[in-house]
Amino acid sequence: MASGYDDLPIVFAEDAETGELCHVDDVKRGLACGCVCPACGQRLVARQGEKNAHSFAHRSGECRWAAEHVITALSKRAIEERGSLALPPLSYPDACKGRDVEISPARTMRVVSVVTTDASGRGAPDLLVTVSGGGSEATFAVLSCLTHGATDAQLDSLFEGMGGVVEMDYAADMCERRRGLGRHYDRDELAMAYQDPGLIAGALLDEGYPFKSWVRNRRAEEAARESVARHNEDMERRRKEKVAREREAEEQRKAEEEERARRERERQASSIESEPIADAGASPSTPSRQMKAPTGHSLPDVAIQAPGARRYDVMQWKICGKEHGSWYVSNGDMDAMVTESGDGWCYDMVVDLDAEVLREALSHLGELVHGCVDFTLCVSASGARYTGKLAVSDGTTAPVTVRMESGDAAGALTALSELLSLNVKLSMTYRDSWGNAVGRRMVSIDVESRRIILSRDMLEVY
Repeated sequence: MASGYDDLPIVFAEDAETGELCHVDDVKRGLACGCVCPACGQRLVARQGEKNAHSFAHRSGECRWAAEHVITALSKRAIEERGSLALPPLSYPDACKGRDVEISPARTMRVVSVVTTDASGRGAPDLLVTVSGGGSEATFAVLSCLTHGATDAQLDSLFEGMGGVVEMDYAADMCERRRGLGRHYDRDELAMAYQDPGLIAGALLDEGYPFKSWVRNRRAEEAARESVARHNEDMERRRKEKVAREREAEEQRKAEEEERARRERERQASSIESEPIADAGASPSTPSRQMKAPTGHSLPDVAIQAPGARRYDVMQWKICGKEHGSWYVSNGDMDAMVTESGDGWCYDMVVDLDAEVLREALSHLGELVHGCVDFTLCVSASGARYTGKLAVSDGTTAPVTVRMESGDAAGALTALSELLSLNVKLSMTYRDSWGNAVGRRMVSIDVESRRIILSRDMLEVY
């Protein structure tokens, strides 16, 4: 079934013998006209009655592309006769400015040549027009649309090798005129009006014809791509600047926090006397209480002796801070938390998992425990220096084992084994597989297999 636009009448046809374009009023009536359809080649009948507008009709059937063929043929003739073509204004969407930017205004160009082409493959021919100006030539396609437009794929085929494609949108022009005519209009007469050589020539030569536009143009598309690239570069630059500002602000924030923390530490330090604990009014336990720990406390099985050097006298170490009744002290290589209980001083000493430090602690154990009623030695292996040097096996029920992979493992483990044999309360801190610091009590040492066996009960890490 024919659609409302597939059987439009035509007023021009081709002479069957010469191929010349003939108007319906310039030929004989009926089949004697000797004309054929410029689209399908069927014989035509010239209808020249008294009641309806004169037109050609197909002897049998219909042709959906006849009107576009006629318009293209009339367009070619008009351009050839006048030797010029008015090109529409050219612009492109500028991604940076967010609006269309004009490249060139509408202008009339001298035509060098004009030929028909079926490159689009849409069912009707189009025109290839070569124009000259400014000492150079360029070829553009002219697409005339009355009832059938072109798909993107057809436009791509037509655009290949061309400078651009100009569309003469007679369909939009016809819709505008139809709105002006109201509901009661003659469709055939309206369609035949767009086969008027004067109307077509005027549209082609009028720089201000509103229904003529670029649907593809190489200069405009290249300019649009460049604007998108500039826009993307600008957005990336802005993103980097924003990231840099945020990083700078974060660094500034951290610096301010560090400065506030430093000032707070200085303030807290200023409230703590700089003298060692023994000189700050503290009263260490008497020697008799040092020899045997009261109930609830424990000391190693070692002969307690007065420190022979300040390095091993915990009560003379430098105070680093105080919190919740505990003093944090250090001699540079060993740290301790000293807490005063009802029975006397309790030492929680912290040393690195290092053979040399552990041997020193073992050699001077009697001096280190002097003045306390409870002593615990925590071996720290949670620092970055131990990454990759410990293998932790932390099952769900079996004891936790830590294997030393490198370093002076034998020396460190031997010292730890001797400390355990002296009933020193030993604990260890390390990093679990999630990077969290974990503290557990040491149960035993296997020097031969380089393993430290820990209890499953976790201790508080400070």
